[in-house]
Amino acid sequence: MLSELRIANLALIGKQAIEFTDGLNVLTGETGAGKSVIVGSINLALGMRASSDLIRTGADSAYVEATFQIDCNSHAWRLVEELELVGDNPGEVVLSREITRSGKNVCRVNGLRTTLAQLRQIGDLLVDLHGQHEHQSLLRRSVQRDLLDSFAGERAAALLEEISRLYKDHDRLTRTKTHLESSERERVQRIDLLKFQVDEIDNAMLKPGEDAQLEEEQHRLENIEAVREIYERSYYELYEGYDGEGGLASRLDAIAEDLSRVARIDRQAHSVSEQYKEAAIIVRDLSRQLRDLADSCDVDPERLSEVTTRLNLLNSLKRKYGSTIDDVIAYRNEAAKELSELQQSEVELATIDSDIQRIADQLIKSAKALSQIRVSAAKRLSAMVTDSLKDLALSRARFDIQVSRRASDQGFDVNGEIVEIGPTGMDSIEMLFSANEGEPLKPLASVASGGEISRIMLAIKSVLAECDKIPVVVFDEIDVGIGGATAHAVARKLRQISASKQTICVTHLPQIASVANSHYSIAKDVVDGKTYTIVNRLGRQQREAELARMLDGEVTEISIAHARKMMAATGPDGRTS
Repeated sequence: MLSELRIANLALIGKQAIEFTDGLNVLTGETGAGKSVIVGSINLALGMRASSDLIRTGADSAYVEATFQIDCNSHAWRLVEELELVGDNPGEVVLSREITRSGKNVCRVNGLRTTLAQLRQIGDLLVDLHGQHEHQSLLRRSVQRDLLDSFAGERAAALLEEISRLYKDHDRLTRTKTHLESSERERVQRIDLLKFQVDEIDNAMLKPGEDAQLEEEQHRLENIEAVREIYERSYYELYEGYDGEGGLASRLDAIAEDLSRVARIDRQAHSVSEQYKEAAIIVRDLSRQLRDLADSCDVDPERLSEVTTRLNLLNSLKRKYGSTIDDVIAYRNEAAKELSELQQSEVELATIDSDIQRIADQLIKSAKALSQIRVSAAKRLSAMVTDSLKDLALSRARFDIQVSRRASDQGFDVNGEIVEIGPTGMDSIEMLFSANEGEPLKPLASVASGGEISRIMLAIKSVLAECDKIPVVVFDEIDVGIGGATAHAVARKLRQISASKQTICVTHLPQIASVANSHYSIAKDVVDGKTYTIVNRLGRQQREAELARMLDGEVTEISIAHARKMMAATGPDGRTS
């Protein structure tokens, strides 16, 4: 479970520590109070995308820390051990992340520095976060496929990984074959062009950053006479002087000698005299440096010509191959790689067909195995979601998942049928729904309302919650588009999910808030002219007041009485009597 969340300088939050409990934890508050910031903080701790815009105004960095208590036999704990990130307390995992205005991220697990990828890898095994309005994504076929594959389990995940790898290998080899089979004349022409380009760049003997250094040197050489004139004028002002009067250094020497005589008479002048001598020495040294600088400013037309010629060559290469020297070098390396491949084409063509066929056979075999798993999982998930929908005031609804093969004119021969196989297999996954008895099953996008989509997603998530091993599930406003009796049904479903795993829910519905094990209020407050988001865990009376506000928009005796009635109607299993 997520036992504690600490936040510092994130959005409107100054410093905040939130202690969560087992069961159902709900977060409520007015629109704009900062509920999304809490969910965003959890997201950050799990390794999701971060932006320096999230840092509170006036702060240099933001910090989030999430502490989890988990089973030492869980996948998450085994991964922590495997990555050698175990802390002092067995079963405790502390994920922390600091983001700075410079864009730098510091990630830690149990106080040990780690990478963002490892933080995300661990976070994926700790929390299933269902973001705000994510239920709308259920209308996308890709999301429907991912949910089915998640339900199908580890075997499906392993096959997906294998299929993705095989598909990439097959695609690469097919493109290579097409390239190699181009006409011999084109191949020879391409070899000649690439060879010329590689030789041209190699002959230039490029160095990264060379152009910037040469441009600086060119600018200096072009203006060297003006620079020398300034050095000489400064030197004469300090040392030589004009019209036989002597420079500033000579005058300072004279004054220093006068002060030295005064110091022998008046002891108070001793300190001033010594400081003045030092100043005179500094000025004399400075004049010598200016003379040396002037002497070093030799006009060198030959060097200027060399630099200009070199810059013209570099600029010509950049116009052809890239905007920077690094781009030109990168182009050269890619061209050399392609040249090597083309020169090896005759050898590769002899073996590439057999390699393509071998990988295609493996790809078809793995895709067929995944398809069989999906068909079986689709039947089970459809039945379980249909049952779950009955608990969500959709007693006559039917839900089904259709698994079909993607036909293609140019694909793979699977048992005599030409089928498209991609990195996710050969199946087209579509979820079908009917809300009313007698109505045919149709794609979700064409028949389901916003409120129904929310409930379907919740039903799927509740089924997946019972199947997976992730200990925490977070719902950010799963209640969009519902109310009344449906809201009570959703509340019961959330409470049911929370019986098997910790559930955190951001909600606007009093029906859901009333069944919570722990209720947190999120509000804004102004302190010393600055706005802060404050999170408080509510006691009994405070919960009654918050529910009253959610019910009627204001706290009155009637709304308080209604709130008490709702809380009293909630049994230990979350069901209303």
